[in-house]
Amino acid sequence: MATVQVFPVIPEDYPRLSAFLSESDEQPRGEIFWRSRLHHWWDRNPAFQNQSQRGWTLQEERNIVGFIGMIPSFFQVAGIETTVFSVTTWRVLPVYRKHSMKLLFELLRAAGRSLLFDTTPDAKIAEVLKVAGFESIPGSGNGKSLILINARKLLARKVGHHFGGGFIGPLLEVFLRTTQSYRTRGLGVPGPHEVRRLGQADRSFDELWKNTRHLYRNTNLRTAEVINWYCFGNTAYPKELFACYKAGRLSGYAVCRGKENGECRELECVDLWLDPRETGGARSVVYAVREFARKNFYDLISFSHFTNELGQLFKQSGLWSVGARQSGRYFKVPPELRGRITGTNSYFVGHQGDYGL
Repeated sequence: MATVQVFPVIPEDYPRLSAFLSESDEQPRGEIFWRSRLHHWWDRNPAFQNQSQRGWTLQEERNIVGFIGMIPSFFQVAGIETTVFSVTTWRVLPVYRKHSMKLLFELLRAAGRSLLFDTTPDAKIAEVLKVAGFESIPGSGNGKSLILINARKLLARKVGHHFGGGFIGPLLEVFLRTTQSYRTRGLGVPGPHEVRRLGQADRSFDELWKNTRHLYRNTNLRTAEVINWYCFGNTAYPKELFACYKAGRLSGYAVCRGKENGECRELECVDLWLDPRETGGARSVVYAVREFARKNFYDLISFSHFTNELGQLFKQSGLWSVGARQSGRYFKVPPELRGRITGTNSYFVGHQGDYGL
């Protein structure tokens, strides 16, 4: 019988690996999509070094039957800039599932004593991660705030199903639209902040990071290089970058990602970083994101509460609040850092792990 073996991924594997990922994909995205994604994860990634591991394949007689990927990223841990890793695309053909743990063990060994994220597991993988020592990321269940752009579309199916349509749906839509308009009436009030949509982060982002990195001991690095890689490095997952200025000086920014949830088009804020000295900046960013969403036919905007304080800011701006849910986002913390990474000294955002990559 043929032996099933584990091999580290090298650039020469990209064609075969792209074919495997395309053929085993639940979505018809094709080999070109996957080839570009592999290059983005590693070759174009500023955190990737020549000696870094890309991932591992499970092979039988040169045929790829499984894969797990590892994406490096820059992170500030206990105030020190370092490299952390994320699990991505753990996929094994059904016949070979009994060999799946071989891939995870290789990844755990390679990650060593670094922080290790997995933020997009399905329910079965999540149970395996918990056994392997992963835990929920602090703050991941803080809830979110919403702006309804197309209330009629969002309500259509639910109202039609529960109430049989009729006049209830339109009345409820008018109520929500009117109430939201009143609650958010302060968003468009002129202030000292100007928000611009950018196609590239410049050196002012490096200056902002230098001046604000002390706010949290544990958080993503936010240099221009890192932001540009995440926002604009993969056209298959486009992002929008909104920069907030006061008197010509950058005082914060937001990164948003568009996604489809069935028939609903949602614009999700996956990162919001603000200089706390510039009060009012958050409201200006929310207003700019709302206007962009309206012009580009989104149905819904969501802002996660990366901190409880941020949730209060959104509430004060009149956004609808949605309660906390079970996070489904995990990380593995090395023993020497246990208890030192908490919800109060950390700032974890929506694009942790491989989300949006």
